[in-house]
Amino acid sequence: MTVPSSSSSPASYPVGLFATKILKGDGGDYPFGGPLDLVYGNSKDNKFFGSSASRKPVAFVGGKNSDSYRFTPGQLGIVADSLGGYADTLDFTKIDRAAALWGKVTIGNDIVLSDVVSGMTILIHDWAGVENPNNKIEFVKAQYRDPMTQLVNPRRSQTLALADWVAGALPLPGASFADYKQYNAALEGFRAADGVGQLLPGLAAQLTQLGAQYVPLAPAVRNVILSLPMTTELGIAAGEVPQAWANIAANAGLFS
Repeated sequence: MTVPSSSSSPASYPVGLFATKILKGDGGDYPFGGPLDLVYGNSKDNKFFGSSASRKPVAFVGGKNSDSYRFTPGQLGIVADSLGGYADTLDFTKIDRAAALWGKVTIGNDIVLSDVVSGMTILIHDWAGVENPNNKIEFVKAQYRDPMTQLVNPRRSQTLALADWVAGALPLPGASFADYKQYNAALEGFRAADGVGQLLPGLAAQLTQLGAQYVPLAPAVRNVILSLPMTTELGIAAGEVPQAWANIAANAGLFS
């Protein structure tokens, strides 16, 4: 990709329907974003937070230091990992951990986490690959769960490895896709099957194969699947996703 020059090209590459916000220099320790804002962090330890609206997500791109991304119930968000080699954290301390039911979908190197109880869905985009030590989210900050009693104390918090958090997600049968076109096609199929009453029985049958203990989770799994957004509901058309990710990476390099 050719980097735009300051004299003949726009200041940043476009990313779907998003409006770009740049934070640099000494300000912006607490960068805020709203619906369809794409917020780039600065070289400090940024603490991202914001709001979304219906199917209009907020998107954050980390800076070079340790960043945290706070999400609250009902939010739809996108996080692109930090450019630096410092630890970054997803902050889920506003979610009722005792009641939350998380589902996970993988799309290439990306992860979608969705909580059926709070209505929050987060897409974690990793443009450099999950094995790149300088470009990944390492931790999740959540309400404290006592390791002995398993009781949750919402007034305390603890930090867990992202891999451990993801490992505890609801099993979503077949929820691994090579790319976003495949992901969109699957969601269209799930929604069509649900429209004729076939999704829930099919999920129950697939969960039976994983173990009888998973069968009661079929309604929750159905709700998680139906809550997952198509790429157009993320502000990016399906065919534009690879270019959008490339533009995010290029912009992050320009703004750093």
